[in-house]
Amino acid sequence: MGAHITLICRDEAFPPIDGEVIGVDAGAAYALRHGLNLVLAIGDFDSIDESTRGALEAHTTVEMHPTHKDLPDSALAIEAALKRGYTTMTIYGALGGRIDHQHANLVLCSRYPQITLVDALHVIRAYPKGNHTLVNDGFSYFSVFSFEPASLSLNGSAYPLDHYVLSPKDILGLSNQFVDSTVNLTVHEGTVLVIFTKA
Repeated sequence: MGAHITLICRDEAFPPIDGEVIGVDAGAAYALRHGLNLVLAIGDFDSIDESTRGALEAHTTVEMHPTHKDLPDSALAIEAALKRGYTTMTIYGALGGRIDHQHANLVLCSRYPQITLVDALHVIRAYPKGNHTLVNDGFSYFSVFSFEPASLSLNGSAYPLDHYVLSPKDILGLSNQFVDSTVNLTVHEGTVLVIFTKA
């Protein structure tokens, strides 16, 4: 079993995906249809029809959950991946669509530094206490937010910070930019969420 896994949360167009995949609800249908290495299908499957569900059951392990539950399918998939020993996860289909689901996925991202949320324009990661290097991989902007009070410093950015205390309601971290190829981020306390934007 590899250390990295890709989670697919919706049935829509994605870039080519290699390696092992967990299909989350309708994302499992996408993985099946595109011949991906689907190691688990998980969710309440309220977004797919009976024939697709049957095809999934014939193809891979299916973990069925009720529609009335305390956690969204994405959270169940993250927990399942961690239980199976995966240490890092890339998640497609967690952004866009319903705003309430997107917000929940951002909260999950802030809880789990192991995961990266990706769509056509964004890469989103959480950074816990410690020193980190942010790499400019063709990004136009990066923004820093937090779901908890956090103290951070930024060096090498257009708008540097020194031990700034970022609150959950603070938007000062919006639309920063790289001056060079990297930015040094130090999180003194708490965890911050960094949203890298390509446009």
